[in-house]
Amino acid sequence: MSTVDGSGMGSALRQDTAAGTADRGEQPLRTSDGRHLTLAAYRDLPRHAELWQLADEGRLREYVRHGWLQPGASPAPIRGAHAELIVVTDPDGRPVASLRKIHAVGRAEVRRLPSMAMLLREQALTEPGGALLHRIVAGRPVAELAGLWKDPAYPSDVKMALYRRAMHDAVDRREVMLLAAVAPEFRALRNLFGERVVRSVGAPVRVRERGVSRSVTLHPAVIDPQTFFADLLDDAERAGTAGDEPASLWRQQIMWDMLRGYPWQHLPAALRARLEQLCPA
Repeated sequence: MSTVDGSGMGSALRQDTAAGTADRGEQPLRTSDGRHLTLAAYRDLPRHAELWQLADEGRLREYVRHGWLQPGASPAPIRGAHAELIVVTDPDGRPVASLRKIHAVGRAEVRRLPSMAMLLREQALTEPGGALLHRIVAGRPVAELAGLWKDPAYPSDVKMALYRRAMHDAVDRREVMLLAAVAPEFRALRNLFGERVVRSVGAPVRVRERGVSRSVTLHPAVIDPQTFFADLLDDAERAGTAGDEPASLWRQQIMWDMLRGYPWQHLPAALRARLEQLCPA
C-alpha cells in the first residue's frame, strides 16, 4: 500500500506493507526522543474498561497540575456508546496521552454534544459561527474532540500523533470536528494549523462546573477534515507568495507530518496533483 511518508517534507510517497496500515488499528509510534509507544483507538466497550479508567486518571491528574481542576475534583467521565478513546500507551500498556471523540449523527445528536449544548445554553454561538457550522456540517456526521491530555515526561509529538490519528479517521468517515478547547490549547492549535483551519464559532465560555477553576474558559471551534490538507497547502502557498519563506516551510512541515501514514490513493486527485508538483516523487 502506498502511504504518505512524513519523515521528511521531500518524501511524499513510500511503499509500506506493514500489517495494520490499511485499517490503522494499533500502530507503533516512535517519539522524537527515541521511545517506542503504541497508538490505538477503542470504543467504550467493557473489555477496554481498565484502559479507559487509567486514561481518565491521567487526564484528571494533568488537569489538576495545570490548574484547570481543583484537587479532589471528579467531573463526569467522557464515556458512552458514542465515545471513542484515542490513546498512546507505553510498552507496559499504561496510557501516557489520550483524546476522546464523541460521535453524533443528525441534528438532535449534534445539539446534545457537550460543547454544542454548552454553546446553546450560554448563548455563545455567534451568528456567523452558526452559519459556518450549518454550511460545513450539511448533514455530515460530527465528532467532538474532548479530554486531551499528555504526560509531561513525553515530547509534544505524542500529542501530534493523537491529532493525526483523529484527523485521518475523520477524513475517512467524512466527519466534521467540533471542539471547545482551553485557551492554551486553542492558541497552540491555531499556531499549528492556522486560523483558516481552526475556525472560531462562538465566544469564549467560562466553565461553570463544580471543581473547575474559575479562570478556565473554553474556546469553541470547528475543523473541516475534508479541506484540512488543502487549507494547509493554501496557507503555505500564500506565505510563499508573500515572501515569508519560514512561514511557508513551517506550514508545509505541519502538513506533511499530519499526512504521514495516510493512504496516498485516498487523497483527492486534485490534492495529489498539487502535492506532486510541490514535491515530485
